[in-house]
Amino acid sequence: MIYKENLAKEFGIHDNGTFQAGVIELRRRMKEENHGTPGFSFQFDFPDFPSVVERIVSRNIEAWGCELLASFQEAQESDDSDASAADYPLSHLKNLLDGHYQVIRRDDRIISIRYTIDYYYSGAAHGGRSTRVLNYLLKPFNPITLEYVLGDITRLPSLADHIRQKLADTGRYKTDWLITGTEPTLENFSLFNIEQHGLTFTFPEYRIACYAEGEQRIWVSFYEIAPFCDPKAIASMEVSTS
Repeated sequence: MIYKENLAKEFGIHDNGTFQAGVIELRRRMKEENHGTPGFSFQFDFPDFPSVVERIVSRNIEAWGCELLASFQEAQESDDSDASAADYPLSHLKNLLDGHYQVIRRDDRIISIRYTIDYYYSGAAHGGRSTRVLNYLLKPFNPITLEYVLGDITRLPSLADHIRQKLADTGRYKTDWLITGTEPTLENFSLFNIEQHGLTFTFPEYRIACYAEGEQRIWVSFYEIAPFCDPKAIASMEVSTS
């Protein structure tokens, strides 16, 4: 007890209560619990970046969270006003939503975020997962879409062929799943994040594998996709060596 007391005194002498490192990212949380029938539990985290430009990204995610919360509130209001709601099976769990994110890349060129929502709607057989990506070029500020990466959307079949073959080489996927899940459409390849040396594509459940296997991801380097992408776009995303 004497040792701990002296240690606490020593810590107080030399610690002024501040940190030397600057704030990189704060995390904010939207949260609401409703105890009606069936009720809902809503939690949505999003980053609060300090710089002016990056704050646009934070605001976009926050606005999306507000839309999702409003949909839960409207559904509950409808249930509350429904006279038959009293007969709602008590065995049903409440509606649930948990939103969380991962900053994949954040530097002086690119900010790339993967946002995941795990949800369950009351009475459903099982929950689900939804993924959204946000990719931005910071200077000048501009969203990075698949069209931006390719430069010409007619190059999409070449990209799709390359990714399909890379997935097939793993030996993990059935051919029929890969054929349908990697057709050259924007829907199939719109979920990608920008890393330092390449792109990671995300495929939702049921896209190239069954629900039980969850989301699937594949990484491709800038070098290997350069032949069918816009050279300027690749250059803008590569890590500066200067």
